[in-house]
Amino acid sequence: MVNKVTIKDIARACGVSIATVSYVLNDRTDQKISETVRLRVLQMTRLMNYTPSRNAQLMRGGQTGVLAIYAMGDEPLRCAETLRLLGTLTPLADARGHMLRYTDYSAPVCVEGADAALCVNFDTAAFAQMGNLNLMPLIAAEGLAHTPWIFSVNADYAKPGAGERLVTLLPREAALADAIRAQRPEVLFIRSVEDICALDDGAYCTDRLSVRTAARALEKRVRYHDPAYAARLEKLLDCVDLALRHTAVEEHAFWV
Repeated sequence: MVNKVTIKDIARACGVSIATVSYVLNDRTDQKISETVRLRVLQMTRLMNYTPSRNAQLMRGGQTGVLAIYAMGDEPLRCAETLRLLGTLTPLADARGHMLRYTDYSAPVCVEGADAALCVNFDTAAFAQMGNLNLMPLIAAEGLAHTPWIFSVNADYAKPGAGERLVTLLPREAALADAIRAQRPEVLFIRSVEDICALDDGAYCTDRLSVRTAARALEKRVRYHDPAYAARLEKLLDCVDLALRHTAVEEHAFWV
């Protein structure tokens, strides 16, 4: 069976980057590419009988209106937060003309039939693997992209519940955990209901509704405080819209 020609093969044959091939195939006028290079790429696609994927065709022919969402973590508290995210984000996205499509994440995938993908609670390795497989915009939520031109949106942990000890879910991305500790040195990361059971009788606050709900059932003093939750989701959608319009902005990492 003959392997399908990819843009990586085209880039190698032309001696240019994968990004350059993508820009040419998507007719990106916001990128400075010489006419010589553009013609070389187009000629090579014909010589190598390159056939674009369905997703690439959709990107060139028009947007689908679909925003794909992938979330890592199958712990009960994490799953509850994912359900809350979907429930709150759906009407906000609908108001902007986006339809959400959630898929359980188990391994890196090539996303088909979507305009962009929202990667929730991804670590650096998983996010990089998704980026290598997809040309569409990826936005990191509850994670760090470690790439200057990729958007990431995270909670501003310096704000909620000053004076109380913060209890929140441990992120998969170690660098994000370090950033939270820098903002709130007293933070207590948890993974499960058992961790909530182990809390002493001190005063705590949390930005996780699932943690507050479980703590209340266990008669623990954990106050919920995250007034910026909806604003953070709006910022995620702002980033999606900026990425889809190829809008040049200086800032790509947001703490809300």
